[in-house]
Amino acid sequence: MAVAVEIVRESLDGIPLIKITGDIDHLTGEPLDASVKAALGEAKPILIDLTHCSYIDSGGLAVLFSACRNLPLGGWLGMVGCDKNIRRLFQIVALDSDPAVRLFDDYPDLRENLQVRVG
Repeated sequence: MAVAVEIVRESLDGIPLIKITGDIDHLTGEPLDASVKAALGEAKPILIDLTHCSYIDSGGLAVLFSACRNLPLGGWLGMVGCDKNIRRLFQIVALDSDPAVRLFDDYPDLRENLQVRVG
């Protein structure tokens, strides 16, 4: 039985921010995919908050790789709050070394690196 996932769409200074609560797997990846596809049509950068996500399987990775492939020219995918297991997964599949991906430890790190206000 799949654990329910909650996807909340917000905006951070005009950048689409997708907040995930729960695990992203083959059964729950579809709502994330839909949110990411909608965000791709709105802005070049996209942020995904993984603070409350502790598990991503190959289905979730497929959504993230698809997002990277479909970013507009000059676009990037930022992920905030990855725990050590998700960071390790990103290292294994080389997502962390993709030039279109930016990883931020938390919102203060995001503020520092993007010079945006988080309120």
